[in-house]
Amino acid sequence: MKKEFKPIKITVIGTVCWDKIIHPDGRSTESFGGIAYSILTLAALLESRAVIRPVCLIGHDRYQGVLNLFEQSPDIDLAGIRPVEHKNNAVTLIYSDEQKREEILEGGVPSLTYEEIEPFLEADYLLVNFISGWDLSLEVLQRIREKSRAKIYMDIHSLTLGKEKSGKRFLQAPEEWEMYVTCADYLQLNQVELETLAGEQLTIEEIERESRNLQKLGPVIVAVTLADRGCLLVCKTASGEVVSKSVPGKRVEPVKDTTGCGDVFGAAFLGKLIAILDPAQAADFANYLAGLKATFSGLEGLKYFTPLDLEFT
Repeated sequence: MKKEFKPIKITVIGTVCWDKIIHPDGRSTESFGGIAYSILTLAALLESRAVIRPVCLIGHDRYQGVLNLFEQSPDIDLAGIRPVEHKNNAVTLIYSDEQKREEILEGGVPSLTYEEIEPFLEADYLLVNFISGWDLSLEVLQRIREKSRAKIYMDIHSLTLGKEKSGKRFLQAPEEWEMYVTCADYLQLNQVELETLAGEQLTIEEIERESRNLQKLGPVIVAVTLADRGCLLVCKTASGEVVSKSVPGKRVEPVKDTTGCGDVFGAAFLGKLIAILDPAQAADFANYLAGLKATFSGLEGLKYFTPLDLEFT
């Protein structure tokens, strides 16, 4: 007999953007992106066992479309989605190959304030995914860390991107990035983002070294995604020992679109971790689902992800 439990509350903080993706072969596709990948993946995996609560600001031109997208799932609470007078963030992603891309951002959705987030801090988990890079300020994040008892899963993501006047994004390490890291219980970033923070290209041994340095700042788990090579985990165990583990990737064919793979990885990792409390198994599952996402473009395929068939610990 399965134990009865209250649904897990997961608050997802970030930005929903409109993606225009120009693929290496010249074809283009468009869909919602950003934390939409995180939200829909969590909803598909956890179904009625969790309430997913997005907290985001949406431009007036895309507000109704976002509501229409999320109201298809009864497990997504729409109360934290608010319209703003600005145009919604629109991202053009121009791929030269499966992984390399140029990114151009238009739109003017502002940062979330603490007051806009505060009603949703009574949660079991907070997933903070930096999509614009200014989704919320360091001061707001630190106040959330201080006030909320929830575990914080943070994807650094676009914190490592600056923006030219033209909208073109470029790599840069944010000021006081260490202070962001101290706010996370679980931290995710990819190799390029880690190299941006480190200020140099890294070998796999150096990636492990830098990941351990990040862990010393506070996170219990640091997950560095390595595209089709999988990910590297650095975890602090219950006994206080810090261990590293390489979790191989799941190579898939054909690769159609890698947009959103990192967002899917984070949601899948968190969902599996909630269920079984095993970081290595969570990473293996997240690698698999991120690879599966690469076989289709946009959000449509997310609803076909198989729900986690596990009791919560």
